[in-house]
Amino acid sequence: MIVLAIWLCSCAAQLVYEIGDPGRLGIGICAALILAPILLLKIERLPVYLLTAYAALVPFSDLLGTEAGPSYMRLLGILTGCSLLLSIVAMRRAMKPSRSVVAVLLLAAYAGTTIFWARDTGSALTGYGTYLSEIALFTVISLYPVALSDMKLILGGTIVGGVVAAGYGDFFFSHGQAMSAPRLYILSRAGYAIDPNDFAAFLLVPIALTLIMFLRSRTVAIKLCWLAGFLVLLSGFAASGSRGDTLALVVMGCFLLWQTQYKRQLITIACASLVAVIASPVGQRFAQPDIASGDLRLDIWKVGIASLHQYWLTGAGVGNFNQAFIQYFLTVPHQPLGWDRVAHSIFVQTAVELGLFGFVLMMAFWYLEFRDLAHVNAKGLVVDICTALRAGVVSIFVAGLFLSLMTSKYTWLAFSLVALMRSALITSGIPIDAPKHRASEKQESENLESLRTKLARGHL
Repeated sequence: MIVLAIWLCSCAAQLVYEIGDPGRLGIGICAALILAPILLLKIERLPVYLLTAYAALVPFSDLLGTEAGPSYMRLLGILTGCSLLLSIVAMRRAMKPSRSVVAVLLLAAYAGTTIFWARDTGSALTGYGTYLSEIALFTVISLYPVALSDMKLILGGTIVGGVVAAGYGDFFFSHGQAMSAPRLYILSRAGYAIDPNDFAAFLLVPIALTLIMFLRSRTVAIKLCWLAGFLVLLSGFAASGSRGDTLALVVMGCFLLWQTQYKRQLITIACASLVAVIASPVGQRFAQPDIASGDLRLDIWKVGIASLHQYWLTGAGVGNFNQAFIQYFLTVPHQPLGWDRVAHSIFVQTAVELGLFGFVLMMAFWYLEFRDLAHVNAKGLVVDICTALRAGVVSIFVAGLFLSLMTSKYTWLAFSLVALMRSALITSGIPIDAPKHRASEKQESENLESLRTKLARGHL
């Protein structure tokens, strides 16, 4: 299997880089045809393997560009979506979509309509294409009936990808790979780079999963292994120097402290982590004088909010924040800024691009996604994993206060993991429905007691 995987990667790399050479393209097609019968032996497991590989490679998506145009991650995403769709058709079985899927499809439909009145149609089409590709893959993943045993593999891929990425970042940071500030910037030889804020935001979900596994482990050896993984993730996170993601990490810890039974362990870890973070690049960045303006984010938001006087209802169009920003750039006093700035906030970006309707749909989607695993009728590992995934969604939502992450792959990976866990629970027969409203039960009990009193007094 290892030799086969290496051969497949070599064929794929050759095909992507030499796509313009008919001779090499023919060689790649022949290799694919030769390997097809071998892959068919494991065709029923292929979607799970592809999902695992996709989850593991998400932190490196910004480095996996190609000279031919599309990135390896986009090609892997297309391959994963197609395999999932074919598997659903072959099995003739699909999961009933949750309310969050319905909400995101409504959001996608409305975002598409904003193209008709967008300030720049080209930017709208480009932005909507990226938006739609992530939503399409998420929707297909939500329909796939995955088993709990397969979820272990996919979650394991997410954790391994996070630990490898954090260790990779630690290696570069320890060798002085930093630019203009004491924080991590991962660069490739081809010129691709990982933004430190996005790097830290991706690590939030692996940190939540690794932390919950550490907390619930009973054996000392296993607990030490999970602790080692958690420390690697935390050190990579601290090297990023991201203040907004640090706030998101604090919210994650508070959520786990509220929702789990491991309160003493969490408090101990929080105290130790606080000391480590103060001495890290994050602590140095909190001491910088630009903290009040959020690295000029407040000035960007001033201009964006000013544009809502015109675009508050229907928006400036998907992918058109920068056009609205340029239009109102000179109408608001602010610190010196460049003309080409991103929103640095999903709330400001969504409000400006999609207006009130889009903002409400976006908030509804986040809320429903967070609530998908809120009422799992299970105990032990299953409920702890569900809590960790919800903590990951909450932390990314908080990180979205300072990042434009609605088109980032790590955001949709977090959504996809929640959707897959929901499918796995339904497939395994574990109830996930909300309990009956206690207030209505109490009201029925009071009405019955009142009726009995009236009967005893002869009023009826």
